[in-house]
Parts: sequence; structure tokens; C-alpha cells
Amino acid sequence: MARFKNRIPELLTRKELRDKARYSQKEFAEGTGLTGAAISRIMNHDTIDKLTYASAVAIAQWLGVPMEELAETDIDEDEGE
Repeated sequence: MARFKNRIPELLTRKELRDKARYSQKEFAEGTGLTGAAISRIMNHDTIDKLTYASAVAIAQWLGVPMEELAETDIDEDEGE
């Protein structure tokens, strides 16, 4: 089964370096229109399998990256056996 490895914390760090700023989860939530609880779940999980398309678009726009960069596909080697 394919899983989507969460790259959002890494991308947030890149945005902070680019902007020479630190962003709180509250600022991240306000910038994306998501709730603080949603941002907390996203930042504290290795996968983002349950992220909605609309949330992914909002996060990618706020981070200034293509949506495809939010996750890295991790395909289970035993799939198909």
C-alpha cells in the first residue's frame, strides 16, 4: 500500500529560512485557513494520508511550493506479493 510521507515540517523550515522568520502553528493556521488542531496533527505525524485536497492546496500556496512537494510516496515493497 502506498503511503505519503509528510514533508510539510521540512518545507516549513525552508520557508522560515527563506523568509528569515519563525512561524508559530497559529500563524501557519491563519496563513492557510486551517484550524490550529489541524496544523498540530499535520506537524506531528509522519504521514499525511488523510489530508484533503483543499487543505493541501492551501498549505502549498502558503509555503510557496508545488503541491506535489508536500509528500513523498513510500510504496510497500510487499504489495503485490
